[in-house]
Amino acid sequence: MASWLTISLDAKTMALLNGMVASLSRIETDLAALKTQEDKQMTSLTDLATAVTSLDTAVAAAIADITALTAQITTLNSGNNPQIDAAVTDINAKVAALTAAVSPPVPPPAPAA
Repeated sequence: MASWLTISLDAKTMALLNGMVASLSRIETDLAALKTQEDKQMTSLTDLATAVTSLDTAVAAAIADITALTAQITTLNSGNNPQIDAAVTDINAKVAALTAAVSPPVPPPAPAA
């Protein structure tokens, strides 16, 4: 500030300005804390999305393996053993239930503007 500029403020105005500076400082601190929290939540969301993708991949692989093994059992048994036929039917029902349970849900429609 230039040495020739002198501003004289009364005590009430100075107190008001000091209060405003303190309030702005608290707001800046709170905003920084919110930004940090947002960054942590975004990292957690990214980690969750990665975990869900990994789980979906593993489940899809398991379903494919179970389906292939069930087909082999059915081919080898060819109706000779009713217990094996019943087990294959049970496995197929469980695979269908598992597939339905992990299928991605239909996203909700976008809100009307």
